[in-house]
Amino acid sequence: RRALNLVIESTKKDWLDLERPNCQWHAEIMYKHASLARFITIVDHGITLFSYVGYVFLPLINIEVRTYTNLTDYGDRHLMLQTYYPYNYSKSFNFEMTSASQYIAGFFITISYTIPENFFGALVFHSSAQFEILAVQFERLFSNVYQTPSKNQVSKSVAKRNFTLKLKTLVDRHVHLMTMVSIIDNSFNFVILAQIVCTSVIICSAGYQMIEMFGGRYEEPSLFQYATLVGIIFTMMAHTLLECFASEILTSKSQDVFESLCKSKWYADMTNRPVRDLIPVLNMSQIPRQLTAGKVLVLSLPTFCTILKTTAGYISMLLAVTTR
Repeated sequence: RRALNLVIESTKKDWLDLERPNCQWHAEIMYKHASLARFITIVDHGITLFSYVGYVFLPLINIEVRTYTNLTDYGDRHLMLQTYYPYNYSKSFNFEMTSASQYIAGFFITISYTIPENFFGALVFHSSAQFEILAVQFERLFSNVYQTPSKNQVSKSVAKRNFTLKLKTLVDRHVHLMTMVSIIDNSFNFVILAQIVCTSVIICSAGYQMIEMFGGRYEEPSLFQYATLVGIIFTMMAHTLLECFASEILTSKSQDVFESLCKSKWYADMTNRPVRDLIPVLNMSQIPRQLTAGKVLVLSLPTFCTILKTTAGYISMLLAVTTR
């Protein structure tokens, strides 16, 4: 929590700095990434809320949205979630209280599942915007230096001093952004790893059950039961895709810093000491910033495809085992 406070304060300061003059293009880049994060957050909350409301209220009007195949489903009254209880929940008062507890728990679990991911995505998209701004600043810095002629020695000295100050500011900014990304990674990587593992298990279970339903192993399911399983799989994959997509954008924008330095004319005056000091920045910026899941998986779109392929392989294995 204390570490994330540093990231939040840094994000707040970045938005407050937009009030300075000549920051219009900063605002355009930041608003572009913030709008994307906002759109993803709205869509994610909308899908999750719609799924929860449908899962809770459709059974109240006699539209079943889940299959009843577990031994815990006994009697004519079924709970929203299948589980074991040390008492007979089918009795009137017990059933109402147990159902209410499941509805409340399901609501808070839904919130706790979506909010951290969207918060993670917002922080990562903001960091991506800052790397994009930094890349443009590096490119403009050297363009201004070597395209603006100096008339006398005094103006050359002033220009060199201004260049040194601007370069120092940009290097400090680059170090700051790398520190913020490291804090985000250290704060979320184990949570994301646990979520990916649980998501893979859920997708395997839901995918296996849906294929078995198509195969006619269970009683003829309703359209809503099919839609429920498809919605579960889609929601789980969408959350994992969000994490991998945000990390992919961050990697791309951090790589742009190195590319902008390579495209600039930083090598035109190697007698200038500040320019020679830029070589370590080149060495650091050529390593793209990457977020991980538990320091095990690098979050990226290829990783997301690998997760899907592995999950499909486990579903195939389950089908092969059950049909022997």
